[in-house]
Amino acid sequence: GHFKVHYITRDKNTNKVPPDDLDNSGIPDYVEEVALAFDKARALYVDTLYFNPPYSDNGVDGPELDVYIKNTAPFYGQTFLPPNVYIEIDNNFIENIYYTKGIDGAKVTAAHELHHAIQFSYIVRSTDFFYYEITSTFMEDIVFPEINDYYQYLPKFFSPVDAYGNLLPPLPFNTRDGYHEYGLSIWGHFLQKKYNRYIMREIWEDFKNNIPILDAIDNILRGYGSSFADDLCEFYTWNYFTGTRADEENYYDEGSEYPEIQRIEYIPVTKDTIISISNKYFTPSYILLEELSPLSYGITAKTTDSTNIDYWRNRILLFEGINDPIPILFSNIDLYESYAELLNQGINSEALIVSTSVSRINSIYPMDIEVKMKDVVEFKQDKF
Repeated sequence: GHFKVHYITRDKNTNKVPPDDLDNSGIPDYVEEVALAFDKARALYVDTLYFNPPYSDNGVDGPELDVYIKNTAPFYGQTFLPPNVYIEIDNNFIENIYYTKGIDGAKVTAAHELHHAIQFSYIVRSTDFFYYEITSTFMEDIVFPEINDYYQYLPKFFSPVDAYGNLLPPLPFNTRDGYHEYGLSIWGHFLQKKYNRYIMREIWEDFKNNIPILDAIDNILRGYGSSFADDLCEFYTWNYFTGTRADEENYYDEGSEYPEIQRIEYIPVTKDTIISISNKYFTPSYILLEELSPLSYGITAKTTDSTNIDYWRNRILLFEGINDPIPILFSNIDLYESYAELLNQGINSEALIVSTSVSRINSIYPMDIEVKMKDVVEFKQDKF
């Protein structure tokens, strides 16, 4: 009773659905599967995760939310904005443009588009539409975890390239370019694993107060003892642990299936070293310190051009080949410096520094990271 599904069976019509009706119900199997997908998604969203019901279509063509099956290629589907909310999804998902074809394509599209209709029941804020796509793409995998349509967006998310295939710097978190925001759906997986399955809904409940989405995220995370800035740096740290570096116990559950970040600066540390970085807002730098000998290292991050150190979050992970790396947070010394110390026990071990610009001002920020070897005092027992 929640949906009315409209479809066409006429021959020679580009919008017609596949005619197969293996259960002889008089309704094409494709249509039945679409209806079941919408019912399953709604039950999970509303009855289990306690999201609002979808935005009401004000009784147009009956009380149900209208779903139109038609040829929507090159789009998987679309949900129309209030006040006339209805959904369209493709009639067969057979074109080569689709990463996921057939009924599986229809299932994830139903989950995706229905959540847009639910989002509209909270707020329509076009300046933050990137987060609408993050949420809907994440929710596809919550309803149908076996399909993984979101994998298609991850290569360019982890390592964006230009039209010629040249590697680009990371894109800011809140980029909306028709691709990045879909790959950023793993932000939802990060939040859910770190906190709980309800946190995305909690963010939308705060977002409905017509505040910027980043403020809503920050408000909710502060209630958990964190913040958007702190978790953004931790999120980018998780993104290092994918592919061959995956650690599915501590980081993404499907991290071994994700691509790996390619833009990493490898720095051999055989003497005191200064590393200059320059980040666009809401982006990370990955610096891997190599060939660390068993010494103590002092690591200082210093802003330049009078940029406040609070515009940055920094994390260090020391790899010694014995135990799992433990993140070390830089501690602030003053407005312009933060400091941490590594006590390295291994030989030829490594340390990863993840430096994230967390300023909300659209600009590029410079910073120097100084790595200094510190004296190790060897105590010898006197003989009498």
